[in-house]
Amino acid sequence: MKILTVCSGLDFINYPRRATIEAIHKLNPDMDVLLFNSVLNIRKKKKVSDNIRFYFYHFWIVERLRKIRFLPILEHILRSVKWMSFFQQYEIVFFTDPNQSYLLPYLNQKQKLIYLLRDPSVLQNPDNYKRELGIINRSNMILGISENLCGYYFEKYYGFIPDNIRLWSNTVDLELWDYYRWVQFIRQKTRPLIGLAGNINYVIDIELLHFVIKQLPEYDFEIAGKLDLNDKEKISWANLLQLSNLKYRGFVQYDKFPEIVINWDIGLVAAKPDHEYAYYLNNNKQYQYMALGKPFVSFHFNAEYSVFEDLVFIAADKFDYIEKIKAAVNKSREKSNISRGIKIASEQSAEIRAKQFLEIAINL
Repeated sequence: MKILTVCSGLDFINYPRRATIEAIHKLNPDMDVLLFNSVLNIRKKKKVSDNIRFYFYHFWIVERLRKIRFLPILEHILRSVKWMSFFQQYEIVFFTDPNQSYLLPYLNQKQKLIYLLRDPSVLQNPDNYKRELGIINRSNMILGISENLCGYYFEKYYGFIPDNIRLWSNTVDLELWDYYRWVQFIRQKTRPLIGLAGNINYVIDIELLHFVIKQLPEYDFEIAGKLDLNDKEKISWANLLQLSNLKYRGFVQYDKFPEIVINWDIGLVAAKPDHEYAYYLNNNKQYQYMALGKPFVSFHFNAEYSVFEDLVFIAADKFDYIEKIKAAVNKSREKSNISRGIKIASEQSAEIRAKQFLEIAINL
């Protein structure tokens, strides 16, 4: 089955869904990837996988000029011969970002379109409303990574819930997050070590972290991830870093992350419970913690927590968050966590998601 997956960005190697796309390709080698970028990036180096055929589309009209309607129309006319011919090779086209609506004019009505709803796009950027609506109306199937994206998000921002939407949760790359591959990197330590993995942005509850870390001086904490904070948040972040039992690891390459996490006793999910964005969360990190046998603590967001059995500890408030950390640390001492966590992660693996995707695609 000829499938084209479209990814926005330059770096496929560190793309969050790289493992799932590669798993789809293993099962269906007739899948290609199109990297979608601005013409401003045409000379920038792209990081791609050696095992998949890659193509590149650089749009001419940058987003700030697209309000001048005739400009994108002109681009599509001038490039239609080449790109309509290119797209017509494929039975299935898989869009993964609302900005890819720019490619809709190249599709014909016989082709099937699948759209991955991975974030509340309109909440992130109101300009995404028309882009995403265009994809939604054209899609034969919409895959949402969380229950609330599949339901509440559509009701709030579009006033309807599509009939052709299905839950397709985040996953874990077990080839990378392989406990036995990383066990050699475990370091000796004298105190429990608690970690938070992922991007540090406006969704992360820095005040919660400050409260928790300060109240638990008997534990050590690590945070690993890229910073993306505004000026006010940077002040709170600077205050957080003053705590003596916290170490910030900075940005860690995706393929090096397990080397850090393998040393944690437990993991944290620390989004702001009162932030709407958190209402749609279903983090990859939860499955990654499982793959390394790490219990984790979270507020109740949007994951299907029953799949994590008793390795997840759900807090009611910031005070309970502390109690749940203590309980999770106690749980982390059980040797059976490793085999149980690996089993849980294997049921949410990239290979499982790839099989689900191809089953959906075949039945469109």
